[in-house]
Amino acid sequence: MWTIVLFLTFNTILKKFYRHIRNPSKCLFNLLVSFIDICFEVIFSPANKIQVKFKPRQRSKIRRRSWQMKLRTAVVASIITVSSTTRFHHVVPIDTDSEAIGIDNRASVCISHKIEDFVGELHETNRVIVGYSGTKTTGLKTGTIRWKWTDDDGISHVHTIPNSIYSPTGGVRLLSPQHWAQSINKNRKTKHPPSCITTAREVILKWGDDKFCKTIPLGIKNNVATMYSSPGFDRFQTFCSEAELSPNHADNVVTCEECTSVLEDKDD
Repeated sequence: MWTIVLFLTFNTILKKFYRHIRNPSKCLFNLLVSFIDICFEVIFSPANKIQVKFKPRQRSKIRRRSWQMKLRTAVVASIITVSSTTRFHHVVPIDTDSEAIGIDNRASVCISHKIEDFVGELHETNRVIVGYSGTKTTGLKTGTIRWKWTDDDGISHVHTIPNSIYSPTGGVRLLSPQHWAQSINKNRKTKHPPSCITTAREVILKWGDDKFCKTIPLGIKNNVATMYSSPGFDRFQTFCSEAELSPNHADNVVTCEECTSVLEDKDD
């Protein structure tokens, strides 16, 4: 195809240049300059460009399905990227791995009810959690929490917080801002230490010498700050492995539908 295009282009150049050769008054230098001008005119002039039309290739139904799946994947990836930012991720998490973490500066240390949040060994402790009206929670353990959340730019950061509390009956994750800031700034001397700022609308966490920032808006109904850990789909991948499904295959699209039937008891 490109051979034909080059041949037609060179043929057009020769036809135009032949008119200059028939004029004997021009010297060799002028002919050379004329030849270069004609080349530029034929190649770069929009009016003289040779148009080659390619016949569109017909794609099979399987090919179209493949592109549809790729388009879906690209759209989902874009949504995940947008939802990773603070502005959208607090509205509606669309992943399967992110967990809610409450911000509570009345908590002395960070607390979690999930043993998966801890790294290393857990140790018995005599510490007691004192709640509202003097209620006390015992049977606690101490360990190192490792949480991961994204900043306002969608960049994920890992935060390792030692001397945290494991409370299996607590049913909540609580981030103590002062405990978190002290654990980061313990062995580091920075001009701007980690901080937590509370305003009328939001809570702002800053760390890394004020290079990183996470803004957590206050809830409309409960008036407290709740952030989410970094989004991911590890649980979804595990589910697909157990169900022997391939989410990237066009015929294995996972959908959720409302249950319209009720199983009857055998005794009825």
